[in-house]
Amino acid sequence: MAKIIQLAEFEDTEKPTKKRPEPKSYKFEEIDRKFLQNDLKNIVTISNPDKLNEYFLKASHHVGSTLLPSGDYIIKIQPKINGANLFNMLMKCKLFPTITFENIEAQEGKALIDLLAQVFIEYVKKIIGTGLYRTYITIVEETPTIKGRLILAKNIRSPLSIKLKPWCEYDELSFDVIENRCILYCADLLLSAVIDDGNKQKLVTIRNLFLNQNVTLTPINSYELDTIHIQKFNKNYEDALEICEYILQRKYYREFSEPGIDIPGLFFNMNDLFEKFVYVTLEESLGSEFNVLFQDKNPHIIEQIPDYPNKKQLRAEPRKIKPDIVLQKNGKAYLVLDTKYKSEPSDSDFYQATAYSLAKKCDTILLLPEDKREINDGYKIKKEFTKEDDLTIHIKTIKFEEEEDFIQKMESKILKVVNSVRPISVAHKSN
Repeated sequence: MAKIIQLAEFEDTEKPTKKRPEPKSYKFEEIDRKFLQNDLKNIVTISNPDKLNEYFLKASHHVGSTLLPSGDYIIKIQPKINGANLFNMLMKCKLFPTITFENIEAQEGKALIDLLAQVFIEYVKKIIGTGLYRTYITIVEETPTIKGRLILAKNIRSPLSIKLKPWCEYDELSFDVIENRCILYCADLLLSAVIDDGNKQKLVTIRNLFLNQNVTLTPINSYELDTIHIQKFNKNYEDALEICEYILQRKYYREFSEPGIDIPGLFFNMNDLFEKFVYVTLEESLGSEFNVLFQDKNPHIIEQIPDYPNKKQLRAEPRKIKPDIVLQKNGKAYLVLDTKYKSEPSDSDFYQATAYSLAKKCDTILLLPEDKREINDGYKIKKEFTKEDDLTIHIKTIKFEEEEDFIQKMESKILKVVNSVRPISVAHKSN
């Protein structure tokens, strides 16, 4: 039974905390150590300052969980918010298809892969309720009697025998289609990764039901889903196939020389999710009044000198600035929002925000989740650099709290921040 190593976002096991007053180190087999150092290097950092076989772990801004290759440990990084609210944010950002969370609850000890499994199970239950999709498929085989049409070339090349079975080609109504194969394969992948016994049993039931309909259990690649055309008869598969694609894009071979396919842990980049959530909220709330731009590349604010003395070129052209979110009105920038999923902005964050304001000629908000303390501050760019414009870098935080109507409350907080800097006509929504 794998042991769970539970970390919080940004937690460093070498540093004591209130919940863990003493540093905590772990012994890892070489296969796990290499996996942490290579596959999970951007998610979890391992170190052993004393050069002993005792490793400390430091979590990043990713949350999720994965089973280490040895099977001894599960690394689990807890989000600041509970799993159900995290998935609601993911779905609002359309990183997952939309589904209500009536039966999806984050229970103690569940990994995020279990929540993904529950979403998958709910979609498949809907498919089962409306009936599995089947269609005619072409079968080529030797048959005891002539069926469909004879394949003359194969029959001519086949050696004569006492019990001659002619090669025939015919169409047969079958459930063994790519849509059902994909769901069966994903159920099998999830079954090897989930922890919760209830989810395991439901996935076993799904797997057995599809196998009993003679659906073939075979590896499926995510690109194969591009061959599926959603139409009237398989429309009820659309949402389930989206989540299948997410699962398939994250499967991997442990070793190409070894049999078996596994699914790595489910990890989410909270930086990306926070940025996308703010954008989607502003697009939905302010899209009728503003043009809300997401990661919009802008013209260069510097240019390369063609005849620079003794030139040895660094790059063909400098990188374009790309603010996270820009509110634009009448063709002009109204406000820039740059999201940072961290406790406090760094010096480079300040200068990045300054470049955005100078390029766009408007204020910039550095928006962070509230961690240890609330921040509400502002810094004016000096007049000598802005000509006649009054430009300000605003530092704002919003708090992630466990509360009813979590999504609506978060939307209200985001709009309130925007309205506090520059008035918007939907100000009543932020009250």
